[in-house]
Amino acid sequence: MRNQNQTVLAFCCALFVLSGVIPHAARACSTVMLKKAGRFVVGHNLDQPGVRVPGYIVVNKRGVFKIGRTWAELMSKTSAGGSSLNWVSRYGSVSFNIWGKDLIDGGVNDQGLYIWEMSNVFTQYPADGRLPKLSASNWMQYVLDNFHKVEEVVEMASAVQLDGPGWHFFVADRQGDCAVIHYIGGQAIVRRKDNMPVPALFNRTYDLEQRRLKCFRGFGGQYDASLQGDAPRFVHAAVMLEEYVPQQDPVDYGFMMLSQFSGDTPSQWSVVFDYSDQRFYFKTDVNPDIKTFSMLEFDFSNQTPARYLDIDTRPAGEVANRFKELGAEELLALVERMPFADQFGAGGGLSVEELKNRAATHHQAAALPENHHFVGTWSAAVSIRHPLFQAFYPGLFLDDLWQVEITAAEDAVFGEISNKQGPFSKTSLDNFQLVNERLSFTVRVRGAIVTVEGVIREDTLNSVLYFDGFPLAEITFSRGK
Repeated sequence: MRNQNQTVLAFCCALFVLSGVIPHAARACSTVMLKKAGRFVVGHNLDQPGVRVPGYIVVNKRGVFKIGRTWAELMSKTSAGGSSLNWVSRYGSVSFNIWGKDLIDGGVNDQGLYIWEMSNVFTQYPADGRLPKLSASNWMQYVLDNFHKVEEVVEMASAVQLDGPGWHFFVADRQGDCAVIHYIGGQAIVRRKDNMPVPALFNRTYDLEQRRLKCFRGFGGQYDASLQGDAPRFVHAAVMLEEYVPQQDPVDYGFMMLSQFSGDTPSQWSVVFDYSDQRFYFKTDVNPDIKTFSMLEFDFSNQTPARYLDIDTRPAGEVANRFKELGAEELLALVERMPFADQFGAGGGLSVEELKNRAATHHQAAALPENHHFVGTWSAAVSIRHPLFQAFYPGLFLDDLWQVEITAAEDAVFGEISNKQGPFSKTSLDNFQLVNERLSFTVRVRGAIVTVEGVIREDTLNSVLYFDGFPLAEITFSRGK
């Protein structure tokens, strides 16, 4: 019986191996995380068999209003099946784009949250009409704009209905947490921590990769796991992560792993992000010399426009000073190079030019005043009578009038708070966050943090006021006519 079981196991392993070996001519995307000896990098390859993929890197600003987009509305002549989500970006980010602005392939925000996609033929997104909708590429930008930890992304993985190409996602944060998110059978499937012993993701589900791994020497099986063999990329990732020693430069080692995944032909994009100094390193098949920039070199405030850089830029070295303003003409020129346009547009009745124009201009609706449902002067009479509050902050904010003024200059959003007795003295709103009608912000007063969290209902903002985390009062702001 034992020999019979071993034979069955070997046969099953052989099937797994044969089903998972991707020849170099048909290789696809890869992501791997190396976190050892105090160094922490994440690397990604982009490959698309049969077509050359251009791209550009974008510095996205915080405090920018955005209107969500679904794949269905971007690809349809009638723009049917639109998104109901809109938001103001809380965080700045650097994204790697192929299509239009906010339609990204992956990136990192200024809090260190990393997300990148890979194709997965098993993907089936949720089909729940009660959920807000976003295209998968726009959802990744939504994630970077609004969240800073893997835990937050995992918690909301089932809160949005995605559409578009079948992808799954690798997510990481600066604390070293990471996760993979699949959508299988209309459900979000997450692998994380103990269920994710090898921090890597390719184009198969994580559970399938783990089962195949057990068929190789060193991981419980008999097949050759050496880097010279035809083992799946996940097996090579597991081997190389185990073999890393602290004396090796983690960025160089990251590129070495990505090169192993690419095989004999270089990947179209290879990107390594080093968490130690928030620095990107990247190269392409068109320009294989390594370029680099640190996110610390960029201003993510909304006082200036977004900036961009062609991913195939030359020469090698530091490139932060090569980023240029991303205006309408520049964006249209970048989108003109977009692959697959003839395939995608035909299905929705769009010409190639119509599709490219839509991809280049979809975000412009966020600059229209008629879409700024949050703009105005919001006033509330505030009277704090809580005994603990009076004990610690006698006379502060009692019987006072607060005014919150929210303005927009095109899609850039600004906010200030003031009151008659003066503690705010026209103070800018901090940690400003808006998702649909849900609004929150903070302000510092005498060393304490005042937080307002509320919901906009036409001309009222029904909110709760927190003082250093303690809920003190329910407050209703009214918008002046």
